[in-house]
Amino acid sequence: MNYKPFHLCVALKTPLITNGRLTLDAILSAARFRATADPERACSDLPLRNTNGVWHGSAALFEQPVRYTGIPFVQRLHGEQDWSLELFSVSRRVRGDVKINRSGGPYVARLDCHKACAVRHVHFFGCGEGQQAAQLIRRYLPGLGSKTNHGFGMIDTISVNPMSSDRALLNTAGFPMRPLPLTFWQDMAKPLTEDEVAINEEGWRPPYWDPSNWAICAVPVVRDVDDVYLNEWIN
Repeated sequence: MNYKPFHLCVALKTPLITNGRLTLDAILSAARFRATADPERACSDLPLRNTNGVWHGSAALFEQPVRYTGIPFVQRLHGEQDWSLELFSVSRRVRGDVKINRSGGPYVARLDCHKACAVRHVHFFGCGEGQQAAQLIRRYLPGLGSKTNHGFGMIDTISVNPMSSDRALLNTAGFPMRPLPLTFWQDMAKPLTEDEVAINEEGWRPPYWDPSNWAICAVPVVRDVDDVYLNEWIN
């Protein structure tokens, strides 16, 4: 594979919901899984450079203006007809009518609230096959983030531009652009020390939900950026 640094910009049509950090390798892993239905290949066959298990794909950067709002979702909301006793079989051990607890447990109606971000452009930095990464997203992912089946995070266009240097792991000052295991970051970012960077326990490779892929990491603290900030790296 011909690994080259690139900048990938995704234009969105609808607000984005993210439950956690959004990284380029996580997005490509989701797209690969949709393409192959193979969980092992989805975590190992990505069009990105890999160094000691770390994929060269940055966390998302949201280009300002950015607006955040809460989106309510009602879960398990039922009509009265759903509670008809004719729909429930009565055990021989139960005397009288079946009792259904609707104030708690599996039958309660729930109202959840998700944090949505109204942003037009989402930026990523990577090193690998930029055009192949863009094509994988275009073909298999209708949107980014959570609740895409409800229409959130719908993708409008994707553009890829080559870069002269790799900004997928570190920015120009040596700070992390994605979660990096602390020892991995320390080897790359000298003379910076861990006192100068944000540290958190996070996933650092897909699948991100797997606890075995979590570690103490140096993590990025900037997500909402203006065009001046972006142009310092892109140009």
